[in-house]
Amino acid sequence: MNINIEMQENDFCYNTFFKNNFYPMLLVDLQTLRIIDANIAACSFYKYQYEELLELQTSDINTLPKDE
Repeated sequence: MNINIEMQENDFCYNTFFKNNFYPMLLVDLQTLRIIDANIAACSFYKYQYEELLELQTSDINTLPKDE
């Protein structure tokens, strides 16, 4: 398969199932718990700009008390 076509298909799937999904979704580095990507719905839900979310860890946006 042509690598360019494969990359386009991967981008299409990523955008369709993650970036354009209407459910809030985050990609998180499991070692550092830093947010490495977010979709538009997550930005709206957490009320952060995209660039701001990428500077946070999951603990920064957690709505539960710290002991939970």
